[in-house]
Amino acid sequence: MERHLDDGILALLPLRAGPPWRRARPARAATGGACLYGVTSFVVSQRRREIGVRMALGAQERHVLRMVVGDGLRLTLIGTRSACRYPWV
Repeated sequence: MERHLDDGILALLPLRAGPPWRRARPARAATGGACLYGVTSFVVSQRRREIGVRMALGAQERHVLRMVVGDGLRLTLIGTRSACRYPWV
């Protein structure tokens, strides 16, 4: 009977699979996503006036969207490239 209780308690404990830096990958991915969102929202807020002027002068929404997404992707590629080049920082 005690053996079954011990197995049940052990089954509730989380398993430690691998070294700590592997277990931190989901947290790093979530942090990276939050940072990407923050950078994109900052860039859009800084360029809000420019976006408004473009829309007032008759720019199509898809062109403005492409401009914003293109800037976000450019920043993402720069960040990814530097993270791959300098992973210890």
